[in-house]
Amino acid sequence: MNPGTVTIGTPSQYTPGQVAGGNVPLGPGEAPGQGHVTIGPGGVNYDANAQRAAANDASTQALLASISRIPGPYIPPTAPTLDLNSIRAGAASEASNAVNPLYTKYLNTYLQNEAAGIAAQKAQNTSTIGNLQGQLANTLAGTQNTRTATQQNTEAGLADIAAQQQNYLRTQGTNFENQRQGMLNTEGTLAGSGLGQQKDIQSQIAQQNTEAAQQQQYKYSAQQKNLFENQTFAQLANSDELARLKETEGENTTNFNLKDYLNQAADGEANFQKENEVQKQQALQAATSSAFKSRLLAALEPYKGNAGVYGAGLQQYGGLS
Repeated sequence: MNPGTVTIGTPSQYTPGQVAGGNVPLGPGEAPGQGHVTIGPGGVNYDANAQRAAANDASTQALLASISRIPGPYIPPTAPTLDLNSIRAGAASEASNAVNPLYTKYLNTYLQNEAAGIAAQKAQNTSTIGNLQGQLANTLAGTQNTRTATQQNTEAGLADIAAQQQNYLRTQGTNFENQRQGMLNTEGTLAGSGLGQQKDIQSQIAQQNTEAAQQQQYKYSAQQKNLFENQTFAQLANSDELARLKETEGENTTNFNLKDYLNQAADGEANFQKENEVQKQQALQAATSSAFKSRLLAALEPYKGNAGVYGAGLQQYGGLS
């Protein structure tokens, strides 16, 4: 190749001896250094190889620029790394602080109402037993009063019968003696005779029979008084026994009712605690899930400015609970 000389620009634009472009390979079969530009006092001298090198260099630069504008392979945005253990722990604590006091209050309210009901039932039981015992005491006191009155009446009646008996004997003896003396005075001489003695004997026998009949009547009256007292005492004793049995049955019944109430209360408390615990766990699970999602969104909030990263975070963590 024959070199040629051209002038590029004006000599004042270049520094004498400056090499522009350097030694570059120009093409097949051309060795390095065959194409170059030498700046001298009179302008820029270059050969044809240098001209071709400049053209090839421009094409290369244009190609590289074009290649740089071609998009590379798609790299999806990466979700941010979140401390899930910390988020879960915070959510669990938040849910626990919100739910546990509520269900503890439910349980305490139930237990307070139950305690009030038990106290009222026990008070009613005590009152009922007190009434039963009071009724028994009144019954026993009443029968004792009746027993005392009956005994007093019997003693008074027997004393009256004894007094009547003594008065009768005294009166009858006096009357008989008066009659006997009168008979003796009337009959005079007959008194010493056998006929007079016979009448006297007959009169005595009649008197004795009369007295015996009256004594038997007094004895019967006394027996009736004693019999009435004994029968009354037996009836009163039976009444006392029935009253005691009734009071005992009443106490047994009210105690049984109290025991049954306490058993039902214990069963109700156990069932309530079980159900309350189930509902509390369900509420804790729901509250924890809600708090976890809220805390996840709060943790992703700083990445909202980068839609790709924020979306990747929602996609990766959105299904967690």
